[in-house]
Formats: sequence, structure tokens, C-alpha cells
Amino acid sequence: MISAAGTATGFVRTLESPTGGATRRVRARVIAKADPELAAIYAQANETTTEADLRRSERDLLAGRYGLPVERVIMLQQVHGDRALEIPAKAFAPGAIASGPGNHEPPSAINATDPIDPAGATGAIFFDEGDALYSGESGVLLVIRTADCLPLFFDLSLNDSRQSDSAAAAHAPHSESKSIVGIIHAGWRGLAAGIISRTLVEALAKLRGSGHRSGEFRGRFFFGPCIGAESYEVGADVADHFTHKQSLPEAGKYLLDLAANARLEIDRALAGHARDFGMDPAEVAANCEFLNDGPGNQGCTYQSNDLYFSHRRGDRGRNLNAILIEE
Repeated sequence: MISAAGTATGFVRTLESPTGGATRRVRARVIAKADPELAAIYAQANETTTEADLRRSERDLLAGRYGLPVERVIMLQQVHGDRALEIPAKAFAPGAIASGPGNHEPPSAINATDPIDPAGATGAIFFDEGDALYSGESGVLLVIRTADCLPLFFDLSLNDSRQSDSAAAAHAPHSESKSIVGIIHAGWRGLAAGIISRTLVEALAKLRGSGHRSGEFRGRFFFGPCIGAESYEVGADVADHFTHKQSLPEAGKYLLDLAANARLEIDRALAGHARDFGMDPAEVAANCEFLNDGPGNQGCTYQSNDLYFSHRRGDRGRNLNAILIEE
């Protein structure tokens, strides 16, 4: 049984195991400028406060808010590229879960070299460079920081109904429910580089795995707050990369719709996945839902600057977009 509820700042989905196992809950949330604790971090900052100081404070806030040790709060050094990182169970050193929220030791960088610490201080802030995170592990908070770029949350699940040896003898189906969640930092550079398609293709392949070519697939997507199409003015050098744009009276100027272009990339990735697995693209699309009704309903960081941090408005702060699987 699946139930989902969405709001302007996130969603919660409950997934009950069909075999009577543990119930898993997917929780996605946007913590933004209107949040008193996050706003206080930036209100108290001064000229001596480094970016590393701010980001550690953000990570500590999230760890406390979710009741997690800091090494389970995964943040990236975002570079506006197309690299996605999976966070597997082996990313965490033995005993890390019990180390407590005061420990700043990072997880082992399975997909990368040593974790990055821009300030050179003890305890790395970032897992690695990249612009998307995904995981099937519970109790891991995946975080993307934004201030006009689009944060795209996704929740992919597969109910794989097969027969185990013992179940086959009893003519009873064996159901295994799998889930992968993730979040993507999609500014214009990342979108143009294919960050959404690349991340979804990787996550879908991981979800299917070897021998999991069949099963009931469900996809859920949530567009976090970003600069809206009515406010995002760009030049032709940017607009030429995209389908969804509107020309302005001034020559060479356009309004760019990040969310609509992101939706186009999602549709392409899902159609490609369907072809790869011999499925009907229309059926795959029908099994996907957009929990805040898709592009245009995610909230504009520029127009609603009282609620969200906006780079174009001159804010130093960043909105924290986080997703995890709870058990």
C-alpha cells in the first residue's frame, strides 16, 4: 500500500512491505529562508564567517533536525556538472552510526578520492564533487543546496513479483519491494549537460539490477523551488540549449523555464529506460506522478524572496533540499 502527500515544501510517502516486512517512509523536504533556524545561521554571519563555517552549520542543523549523526548527512561540492553519486551502505565506516551528532568524520568516499574540505579544517564537509545523489539505504539524508537552480526530488520503486524456491513449491508469489530516492541540482549548465537524464538512467539501472527486468514500476517526482520562467532572463548563449523558452523584445534576450525543460529531460529518460527493458513507454509514463503538479507549481525563489534564498536577489544563503528513506 502506498500513500503520498505533497505540500509546497516537500512530500512524505509511506511504503508498506507486501510481505509483511518493515514499513519504509520516504520523506522529502525543503528548508528555506523562511525557516527560523536556517535564517539565523546567515543572520549571524559576518565578514569573518567562511563558506565552510556556514556549510558546517547547515549540516549540523540538518543532523539535529532529523536526529542523525553528521556523517549520515551527505552534501556535495556542487559544480554545475553532470556527475551523479550513489551512496551505498559501504560508504559508512563501521560504527559510524553510533558516533553521535558531534562527530564530523565523513563517510569513506566510495565513488571518489578523499572527501573535500575547502577550509582545510578537521572533518570534511563534502562527500565529493557532483550535482546529484541517490541511494536505496535508509537513514541517509541526501542534500542539495540551491538559491535559484532547480532541486529535483525523485522516488523510484519496483515491486518485483517472482517466485522463490520455497514459494514456488507452495504456488505462492514472492514479492520484493525495492526503492531508490535521490535529488538533483539542475541549473541551466547541469540541465544542458544532461544531469537529469544521466542520474535517472543510473538510478533506474541500479533499481532494476541484474535479473530484475520485470516488476511493477512507480516513479514520483517533486520540483523544488527555483527561479520561475517569468523571472529567469538569459542570453541567447544559454537559451539556445533549451526547448522551453520565451523570446523578449530586446534582441538576444529570453525567459528560460528550468522546470519545463527538466520535465522534458525526465520524459526522455523514462522513455529510454522503457525501450532498454522492452516496456511500453506510455505505460512507464502512466506509472509516474508529479506530486506538486509539475512545472510552474514549485514556487519561485526570485518572486518569493521572503520565503526562499535567491542568488539573483543577492542572497548569500542557500535553500537546503533533503530526501531520505526512513524505517
